Amino acid sequence: MTANFLRPNVTSLIQHMDQGVLESLKRIYRKNVLRDLVSKDSNEMIPFLKNINMLHVNDRISIAWNQVTLETIRKSWRKLIPLPVPAVC
Repeated sequence: MTANFLRPNVTSLIQHMDQGVLESLKRIYRKNVLRDLVSKDSNEMIPFLKNINMLHVNDRISIAWNQVTLETIRKSWRKLIPLPVPAVC
């Protein structure tokens, strides 16, 4: 087994999910968790934060993934697989 070292800044060229899709997913996830936190009464915030577990995280990631737009996914793959430009009459 050998290790192959890549040049710096190559990740964004070969791993397109790192560019926009994961960033969008993380942003939506954080927004949803903060929305849940703000909607709680001030007495319920500490228990809410203490009760966050992997099931809660998985549910929130699933919700966030469903909110990632198709356009975001298309844009992240545009460098690797360019889409044909529609002809304009």
